Amino acid sequence: MKKTLVLALLLLLLPCLLLASCGNEPEETAATEETAAGSATETGESGYTVTFLVGENEYKVTAAFGSIPVCPVDPSENYAVRFLGWDKEIAPVTKDTTYTAALSDGAVILPAKGGAKGIFTMTYDDAQLDVAKWVNQENKKYGLHGSCMLIAGWTRVTNNLAAWRTIFADGTLEPESHSMNHDTLPAEGNGKYETHKIYNTQPKYKTELIDAQALLREQFPGSDVLCFAPASNTLSTSSFEPKSNGEADLDRPLNDGGAEKVARETYYAIRQGARGIQSLDPTYGVEAGGWYNLKMQGLSSYEGDAKLQAAKGWIDQALNERGWLIVMCHGIEGPNAKGTSPLEITEADADALFAYAGEFVKTGELWSATFGEATKYLRERQNTTVKEHYENGTVFVEMKINRTAKDGKVLDASVFNYPLTVEVRVPDDWQTVRYRVNGTIVTAPVYVKNGISCVMAEIVPGEDGRSTLTAISRVN
Repeated sequence: MKKTLVLALLLLLLPCLLLASCGNEPEETAATEETAAGSATETGESGYTVTFLVGENEYKVTAAFGSIPVCPVDPSENYAVRFLGWDKEIAPVTKDTTYTAALSDGAVILPAKGGAKGIFTMTYDDAQLDVAKWVNQENKKYGLHGSCMLIAGWTRVTNNLAAWRTIFADGTLEPESHSMNHDTLPAEGNGKYETHKIYNTQPKYKTELIDAQALLREQFPGSDVLCFAPASNTLSTSSFEPKSNGEADLDRPLNDGGAEKVARETYYAIRQGARGIQSLDPTYGVEAGGWYNLKMQGLSSYEGDAKLQAAKGWIDQALNERGWLIVMCHGIEGPNAKGTSPLEITEADADALFAYAGEFVKTGELWSATFGEATKYLRERQNTTVKEHYENGTVFVEMKINRTAKDGKVLDASVFNYPLTVEVRVPDDWQTVRYRVNGTIVTAPVYVKNGISCVMAEIVPGEDGRSTLTAISRVN
């Protein structure tokens, strides 16, 4: 009886015993491992390897599960470099991980003067004196600058040299070249090619491009005249062999680069017909956006209220895209500007546009520059390097310029001497700094950017390939 009862009990318990050995054991083991891991996390008895790569140095730390790892060194303490951040966000530890510090030279040349987001350049074509007089006063009111694209041989210029010189002396406008006679030098395929192709000769190119620049420099001493805007916004890419009588033999086209080649050799920046917001880092060719085909916007493309709104939109776009807005403008309609055809914008709308731009200029977001100023700054920046180091309480900025650009143009030190805005890292307890530029002591405030104390220094590039040192010290 007893044996039978025991046997029955064993038969009843057998499924439970099997279930415990096959199913419950893994669950208990998993729970035990999880508890053990949690215990290790809390006590720090075990952890993961976290590697921090800072330049050529490697730092390893052991971190517990769920903890936030900390690099044992501060990458921003080395003034020879600028610490930009880690390659990914530092997160709670769940496995072995590597973080790489993003570094750059401690000093950096900012894309636009004063750290502006964008550049705004107004260009006024066809030598309209009354327009220039009115715009000059508007520029003074709103802190703006621009360029008058002059037709060097026109009586509008030659008969009014004294008046033009008075305007340019104020410093809000500068003379640049719009050819000698405004003769179109058409590219093949351009709508004006058949009518104007007779001008595609080397002697004509010399007159319209080279001689025009020389005459403008003679008419306005001290002016560099680095920039050009061709008539009808087009330049030929081939010219024709002259006959014995000096006329062009249109049956003998020569693939010699034409007016475009001559213009490239004569000027540092050319505004052609490409539309849009220009990059702050122009390429070196004749493609749209290159130094010899800079993008621009034209007021004549819009009518009525749409004109002003479009122009304001260009400014917004230049700020958002961090680009260079070059505007082509001809006549301004009104009792003061007294512009001639084409009358592209009214005085009221022009004033509203200038006021809109002026607000961004005041905040430092927009740099209003002449064509020449922007060309100098951007050309120099493209060919200059800077770095800094910290020694005995002084930050030293080393600058070096290669005065032969990638397109072969030489950046003459007597012309390309525009100050470049260099952002420099300084110790966190500094509030104001001073440095010397061109023999003058300049002071500048310290600001914090991405947690790093910085200053902006205006530094002029030196001779070709020669390093210059600028000492920046704390003002006590």
